Amino acid sequence: MKAFLGSVFGCSVLIFLAACSPQTNASSTGGIADTNPPPRLTVELRDGSRVVGDSAEKNFKFRSALLGEIKLNVKDIRSVEGVSSNSAKLTMANGDSLTVAFVDSEFAVKTSFGKVDLQVNSVRKFSVAVGGVGGHPPGLLANWGFDSLTGCSLLLPLHGNMNDFSGNGNDFSSSGGVTLNTTYATFDGSSGHLSHGAIPFMAGDFTVSIWVYISGGSGDQKIISNLWDYHDGQGEWSLDYQNGSLTYSIYGNSGWVWLGQSVGSMSQNAWHMLTVTKSGSNFTFYIDGSSSWSSVSSETFNDSAFSNQMHLACGINTSGIPEQFVTGNLSMAALFTRALSPTEISDAYANQHP
Repeated sequence: MKAFLGSVFGCSVLIFLAACSPQTNASSTGGIADTNPPPRLTVELRDGSRVVGDSAEKNFKFRSALLGEIKLNVKDIRSVEGVSSNSAKLTMANGDSLTVAFVDSEFAVKTSFGKVDLQVNSVRKFSVAVGGVGGHPPGLLANWGFDSLTGCSLLLPLHGNMNDFSGNGNDFSSSGGVTLNTTYATFDGSSGHLSHGAIPFMAGDFTVSIWVYISGGSGDQKIISNLWDYHDGQGEWSLDYQNGSLTYSIYGNSGWVWLGQSVGSMSQNAWHMLTVTKSGSNFTFYIDGSSSWSSVSSETFNDSAFSNQMHLACGINTSGIPEQFVTGNLSMAALFTRALSPTEISDAYANQHP
């Protein structure tokens, strides 16, 4: 184990860099083999680059005005955001947050290119995924009920935070009237919504899945969408709720395609799992794990044009202003670059619930 003492942001801290062996090690309690993989870091740099790999650190030390110097296991950290010259926002896996200062000048990540030492002052933020399949926290795969997370490009539980657990770093940000609860996010119907940059995934087969609880409102409420101005733009798409009915539409090479209008009914004041899949030219809509509508479309989609901003709980008007907000709750949003099977979807519904 190596120890480096550095000075960044005016404070000193000792960060231990432990070499992580890919082989199983015996634990200190009873000699039981530790089969959990090391924490997975997704690091966004100030120059726009992204580094993804296993943490070469076991612990980090921070200093805060509230607690003084603290030593934290990397597995207990969910994210560190807003890294600046003197502070950063630390969010723990249990939802606790704290303003902290880094003091060591670098930390290490084990990537496919080998071990990379990253300068702290080059980092904008990083997130941590721990254990399980694809770097997901232990139990998350079972809680979601999916048989496999192969091809998952977004896994957004909305369990007290807006972190993406797919390992792709697609964390969302909130605006307006949004309340993050333990297992879902609540939206006020007038300004609350979540957004993120583009997540291209729909040129081939795909799946969109999300849990929804509509508690009121009227008119068109856009549950999840990839929109800019809703009247031109290859790659725009939207899943909508309006007065009890559900609609799914997408902008393909020929323009807007209304793949389903009134594809199913959905009662208010109750949780429902909504899923849309595309397999070849076949589109299928599921409500609560059961197929409610299917259609065949020869429309083609250019994935390179799917560069609009992702939104939850709103759409975007022709001036680029959010509108058509959701009144209610959202949870467990997921995007896949493959069509989940009917069995996978029914299993997920049976095992999931916000």
